[in-house]
Amino acid sequence: MFLFFHFYLAAYFYILLFYFFVYLHVVRDPGKQYALIGSILAITGLLISLFIRQRRIWVREVGGNLEIAGLALNKLPGLEDEIGKMIQELGDQK
Repeated sequence: MFLFFHFYLAAYFYILLFYFFVYLHVVRDPGKQYALIGSILAITGLLISLFIRQRRIWVREVGGNLEIAGLALNKLPGLEDEIGKMIQELGDQK
């Protein structure tokens, strides 16, 4: 009982003594513009990387013939069409 009363009394005095005071902290932070610009650039880079088609296409020559392989990292359609166009362009150049 005494322990509860002690905490209650301490909380009452804390509210009574410090309730009417305001703690203000004024700071000049010259690096916040750089942090803002850096975070905006990071978010922009992330958004760009999400909307760019991530594809890898390999072309190699084996015995006089060209082998073409491709991998779509984000599973977007259209890789087959792009490889077909590449085959047509390589065929037209010969």
